[in-house]
Amino acid sequence: MCKEILKFVGGKSNIAEAYHCITRLRLNVRDLSKVKVDEIKKINGVLTVQVLGKQVQVVIGPGVDQIYETFCKVAGIEQHAEVDPNEDDQVKKNQMRMISSP
Repeated sequence: MCKEILKFVGGKSNIAEAYHCITRLRLNVRDLSKVKVDEIKKINGVLTVQVLGKQVQVVIGPGVDQIYETFCKVAGIEQHAEVDPNEDDQVKKNQMRMISSP
């Protein structure tokens, strides 16, 4: 699963940072055009995928912390602490500010 996710988000070089919350693997990507959302959705164990700005959220459900740990090892990237699931609201607010700014 982790190798497939890595492949369809454009590889290690396309990941700026990786986090997780209670149910989602959150990947901040450099180039969204390299991400194959429909292919990620087809991976066994992936419930759905959401994109907020340049963050790709792979919804996995409970147990995502174990997937996250494996994903970071497979990708060779640094692990971070679990993030607050309410971060989505903050991301949306920041996007709205950027859109409404002159």
